[in-house]
Amino acid sequence: MNLFQRQMISFFLLPSMMMVLVSCRSLPKKDVGHCGCLVFHEIAAQEMSVNQAKGEIKYSLPQYGTVRIRAGIKNGPLLVNIVDWQERAKGQHIEHWDWKDNNSGIDLSMRREVSFVIDAMTSVTFHQAPGVHFSFPESAQKDRDGHQIISGIAPIRVNLDPKDKGWLQADKYEIVMFIDGVFLLKEEEGIDPFTYRLDTTHISNGPHLITVNVMAYHGEIGVRNQIVTVSNQES
Repeated sequence: MNLFQRQMISFFLLPSMMMVLVSCRSLPKKDVGHCGCLVFHEIAAQEMSVNQAKGEIKYSLPQYGTVRIRAGIKNGPLLVNIVDWQERAKGQHIEHWDWKDNNSGIDLSMRREVSFVIDAMTSVTFHQAPGVHFSFPESAQKDRDGHQIISGIAPIRVNLDPKDKGWLQADKYEIVMFIDGVFLLKEEEGIDPFTYRLDTTHISNGPHLITVNVMAYHGEIGVRNQIVTVSNQES
């Protein structure tokens, strides 16, 4: 069970069959610690709905808070951080989203299994989602759509964004990889860079979506998606 799964506790289906999930994380709930530092309370977001046609995510807050909204595949990867610990006032809100991820331009509007998680806190001491990148150092060719062509044993090299490397290594993190939304591997002791040798001979030729999640100890999740084209000689 990954961190994204553990943060979901309930969901309901909309007429469009998109899932909206309410996240209730088990976090400390107190006002001022013994050290005198400010800590936070969880806020229950209400009246949540998703309008796929308009690209709108609606919800209301009973008080001022900071909000995080994420979308992913239930029992699978996180695909995009839509709102990442942004301040919002008391009352109703509409977040606009074009149904694409933050880096590859993948259109998620046609994926019926996409789910949403909304977190809201009075104050946040967490980091925002870390930056993550991955490449194929032994694969130089691209197809007509600009997708990397991979074949045989294809190394995938995962790198942290330099601005996030320090706190991630201090807090500890995991690297989780998926292909077409299906779990591939988890490296519990995150290292940078991390290289995985993907055996593409067991994957059908054609385009595939590779997703890397970097999961920090306190629940921050960095996301990177990339479409690749598998091209092996058929026997």
